[in-house]
Amino acid sequence: MEPLRPSLPPVGPDQVVVHTSVRGLLAAAVTPLVLVALGAAALIDGRGPAIVPLVLLLVGLAAGLVAVGDMPRRVEFDRTGLTRVCLLRRQRVPWERVVAIERSRPSSATVARNVVERRESKGDPRISGGLIARGRPRGRWLLTDRVESREEHDELRRLLEHAERPVAMRAPPPHDGVPPTHLYRRRQRGS
Repeated sequence: MEPLRPSLPPVGPDQVVVHTSVRGLLAAAVTPLVLVALGAAALIDGRGPAIVPLVLLLVGLAAGLVAVGDMPRRVEFDRTGLTRVCLLRRQRVPWERVVAIERSRPSSATVARNVVERRESKGDPRISGGLIARGRPRGRWLLTDRVESREEHDELRRLLEHAERPVAMRAPPPHDGVPPTHLYRRRQRGS
């Protein structure tokens, strides 16, 4: 008997799928659990004022709801819009609501590495950060928390140019050698 594997939706010629990192999903799940555990332990202990443990408990519960309801596992792009597939919901965003696809802020480690590389004249800075959709009038949706491959970036750019309502691709292309987002293991630099 063949083991059960989660199946991904078929990707057609007019569809691009990008995935979130496992590390991002774990961080989104673990952080609220830690806050809830700290708050519950402090409430059970009963020493001191109960306001701080209660706030920790409430913040942990709120963060948990946001994590399961808003952290995408993958995003499916097609000619009519994008679909954010989260743990508890699917959110459809038509291209009429999106102004541009942009890059999220890079991590502090990447910024520091780029500063060092510029001093040593090792070439262009490395692109990092996932993708976000900037909406109108002020909406923003997290799409991925990691850099997509050059091929995925090019496919997404082509799809956005030929969408029912063209959307600007303001995210700079990633550097060469970035693996596709469906691969969970990341290659180390220089390997």
